[in-house]
Formats: sequence, structure tokens, C-alpha cells
Amino acid sequence: MKIDMQAKSVVINEEPMLSEKSFGSNYFNVDSGYSELIIQPENVFDTTVKWQDRYL
Repeated sequence: MKIDMQAKSVVINEEPMLSEKSFGSNYFNVDSGYSELIIQPENVFDTTVKWQDRYL
């Protein structure tokens, strides 16, 4: 899954999935420094997260 906050796009396995984004959900900014990501429900699947800073 790739979520591009600037382009406001959601892609899973190279397929656009914006239609699967919840209507009430919002794109958000993440401040520099320590951030916590919570994946729920817990203990259901393995998760690997890769963060890439956006360059201006």
C-alpha cells in the first residue's frame, strides 16, 4: 500500500484504490521527530512501514 499525502492518492499493488478510502477519513501532515503509528486490529497481520520524506 502506498499513500501519497501530497498527491492524495492510495495505491495497492500498483492499482489505484482511492475508491476504498473511507469517506470520512482525511489526509494529514506528520511533523518531524518521533511519531507513533498504530495498526489495528492488533496481532492480525504482519506490518512493515517505510517512511519517505517529501522533498520540495
